[in-house]
Amino acid sequence: MTKMIAALCALLLFCAAANAAPMRGQAVPSAATAKDAARFSQAVLRGGGGEREARAQLSVLVETNATADLTETFAPALRDLVTYTTVLATYDDVLQNETDAAKQTFIRFNILRTIVERAAFLPTTSRRAMLTRATNLAETLAKENKADAAVWESNGDLYALQGDTATSESAYKRMASLDPAASARAGRKTGEAYQSVRNYGKARTAFESGIRADAASGGGKREKHLLYQAIASLSLAEGNTQGAIDALALSGSAKPDATTPYSFRLDVAEALLKRGYAKQVREFAVRALEITPGDPAATDLLARTK
Repeated sequence: MTKMIAALCALLLFCAAANAAPMRGQAVPSAATAKDAARFSQAVLRGGGGEREARAQLSVLVETNATADLTETFAPALRDLVTYTTVLATYDDVLQNETDAAKQTFIRFNILRTIVERAAFLPTTSRRAMLTRATNLAETLAKENKADAAVWESNGDLYALQGDTATSESAYKRMASLDPAASARAGRKTGEAYQSVRNYGKARTAFESGIRADAASGGGKREKHLLYQAIASLSLAEGNTQGAIDALALSGSAKPDATTPYSFRLDVAEALLKRGYAKQVREFAVRALEITPGDPAATDLLARTK
């Protein structure tokens, strides 16, 4: 149980970091570019001899889109140390040669996001050195961009990784005050930060606040889905298996949104499957495939429930 809780806590921090908004005015990559970034990322993780070429292709993509909001798309590949160092070096090289102040800001923001995404994969003791640079970047960006919600969100992600939940919560509140539409996400990320340090009471309070904010905004789609998955994870950590099953079902009831598609987190479903709840997990996997047809993780999960 202890190992499972630790794994869930680590995954929470990655999920929090990997769901972040771009800065105001930051370019959004084309669908084709985002697809390529995801494809190269998958090739790195798949291995089999093609990872070197995939890293090189990803590096070129990063170089030509250094100011764009691309980090989340290739974030999974940052689990690989060589890919992380390659991407970071690429950003640093572009930054060194960039003279436009606005573009420099976007690149520094992407560097911050890259470091935070990588740190989320590492044990706490292995994060400290790299997070020193991230902290310096975050503080500078916050001073120069006080009214940019995305900067405060990334600061919140950073402090959550450092276990500084109070400062993290403060940053997420600032983010929500600047962008009320992000209030539900702020509640979810605050809850994930508290759950990662096993403060389950504050985590639940934050998640419930996020659900209320989502209902008030009329969202009820992507963020509602993620909030209920977060509550399912929290319930599992608390030892409340039925609560986890119920919350997982609610997360699957969120309406699909073609304009903001989302992927299912399958960590809770995996844990429930190991505990023998194949029927409930099967229902969840079926729903996941209705919303994200062909998703390989959901397809594999469904196959293992039979």
